[in-house]
Amino acid sequence: MDIMRDTERPGFAGTGADKSSGTIGGPIGGPIITKRQLEVFEHIAQNPQITRNELAERLNINVSAVRKHIDALRAKGLIERQGGNRGQWVVK
Repeated sequence: MDIMRDTERPGFAGTGADKSSGTIGGPIGGPIITKRQLEVFEHIAQNPQITRNELAERLNINVSAVRKHIDALRAKGLIERQGGNRGQWVVK
C-alpha cells in the first residue's frame, strides 16, 4: 500500500495548525492518516519488532497515544500484529 507524505500528495494544503496531527491525503483514494500515524507507521515498517514503549520513547508521546495511533492504523488495514506480545508487526 502506498503511503505519501503531505509534500508528495498532489493538492495537499496543510492547515498550518498543529504539525503533528494534521491529516494526509484527500477524499479520493488511499487511507487518510495523520502525520503522527505516518511516523508510527514508518517506525513499524523499519522495525517490525518495535514495542509500543519503544515507539512512545522515540516519538516522545505516551504509550496510550501510541496505542490509539496503532488502533487507527489497524482499523485502516495498514498494519496487523502477528504472534501476540512477542510477535511482530506486519505492514500491508
